[in-house]
Amino acid sequence: MNLNLENGWQILPIGGDTDTAYMGIKSEQKVFLKRNTSPFLAALSLEEIAPRLIWTKRISTGDTLTAQEWLNGRSLYRSEMGQKSVSDLLYKVHHTPVLKKMLIQVGGKVVTPIDLVRKYFEGLPDDLNQHPLLNKVANYLKANQPDLKSDFYEVCHGDLNHKNWLLSDKEKLYLVDWESADVPINGTVSVEFNGKTFDVELVDGKGSFTVDGDVTPGEYPVSVEFAGNDVYAPVAVNSSLTVSYGDIDLDISVSVDKETVDKEDSVTVTVVVKNNGDKVIAYLNGKLPDSFKLVSVDASKGTFDSDSGLWYIGPLGSGESVYLILTLEAINVGINNEEFVIFVNGT
Repeated sequence: MNLNLENGWQILPIGGDTDTAYMGIKSEQKVFLKRNTSPFLAALSLEEIAPRLIWTKRISTGDTLTAQEWLNGRSLYRSEMGQKSVSDLLYKVHHTPVLKKMLIQVGGKVVTPIDLVRKYFEGLPDDLNQHPLLNKVANYLKANQPDLKSDFYEVCHGDLNHKNWLLSDKEKLYLVDWESADVPINGTVSVEFNGKTFDVELVDGKGSFTVDGDVTPGEYPVSVEFAGNDVYAPVAVNSSLTVSYGDIDLDISVSVDKETVDKEDSVTVTVVVKNNGDKVIAYLNGKLPDSFKLVSVDASKGTFDSDSGLWYIGPLGSGESVYLILTLEAINVGINNEEFVIFVNGT
């Protein structure tokens, strides 16, 4: 990746789950670079919970890049997690006023033990939900909830895997990898999607925007920018958004007013489409057979092209019904047993 730093920097990617970490080398200087890291980083650095923050800058891609001092060291081993230095640093995390103050100011919420148990069951697959040992543990946790007053709740890291503890070669211990910290933003962000810019108001980190017109399914680049305020640092993220269709559940009926026809007879074909599922973009392919010619078209929605036989219905809301009435003239004598094929969302 081209981070577009000034000349002289050599950027080397560092393996990791997020693919956002790099080593930056310039002359004798070596730094740890990361894109779009946690907004807590400055406070964590100040409290010496995380390695020292050197600088923060916005790069041409719109991402925010941070540089921390490069430390030689290693991750803790599992057997070292019971050491006093670990509990001491955890105590510092839990009792640092600036972290708690920041969380409160940006809309952080108290999460109780029972909230964590409920979250465990959300979307839990049936095989795990019926697992005897897991059920026993979950039921025990439900029945033995601690009586904790929310006034005493503190900031927690949330992932105390031994790999997230860095012990420097100078025997200084740090707690790293704060990227998964859930910090809801309250404020306005600028979202660029499909060539348009939307100002989205976030409340507790959630917001929405509406796109006028149809959007073809696929993956779209999206950029989100937050200018920052006196509490939260500026954030700019480039990502992608996959647009897909929801559940498709259509009732489609095709009827004709005659079972047999003679030459030059008039035949009325009525097609009714009702959407029982999520909003979709609907098409009906009803190409006319050679034994009939089109006399008239009555579509309650969309357009019908007689050459291709395509009825473009367009956006069809949940619960919405539409109809297409075709008046045909029989060119030949025969039985009207032609089929109409429905295509929804291109399938």
